[in-house]
Amino acid sequence: MISPRKIFFHNFWLKLFSLMLALMIWFAVFSIQDKPKAVPGFGVGDVKKAFDQVPVSVMKSPNDTALYTISPNAVNIVVTGDPAVLAKLTARDVQVFIDLTDSRAGARKNERKQDIQVRLPELVDKIEVSPSYVFADRITP
Repeated sequence: MISPRKIFFHNFWLKLFSLMLALMIWFAVFSIQDKPKAVPGFGVGDVKKAFDQVPVSVMKSPNDTALYTISPNAVNIVVTGDPAVLAKLTARDVQVFIDLTDSRAGARKNERKQDIQVRLPELVDKIEVSPSYVFADRITP
C-alpha cells in the first residue's frame, strides 16, 4: 500500500505547477465573465448605439433631373462596435440613402418601394434599420 505522504510529495513540483496553472486559467475566465467590455475581439466588448430620425438621401444618376419625395423621410438605426469608436460616432457619420440610379429619367409619376442602404465607418456594424424600406415618389417638373 502506498502511503498518503508519498502520494502527496511524489512529483511535488509538477503538481504545484499544475495547480498554479489551473488557478491562473480559472482567474482569467472569471475576469472575462465579470468584465466583458475589457476583452478585445470577437464582439465580446462591443456595445450598441441608436440613432433616431436619420434623414434619408436620394442617390440618382446625373442625367435624372426629377425631384423625389420620400416617405418616411427619416429612419432609426442601431449600430454596434467598439466602445471607443462608438463614443466618437455621430449621426453625421452615418449615411442613409436609397439608390435610384436605375430609374428611368422620362418616367411618369410612380411610387416605388426602395430598400434603405447605410454606409458606416470602419469597425462599426449595422444591426437594425427601422423601417427597412421607404417609398420614393417621382415628381415631374
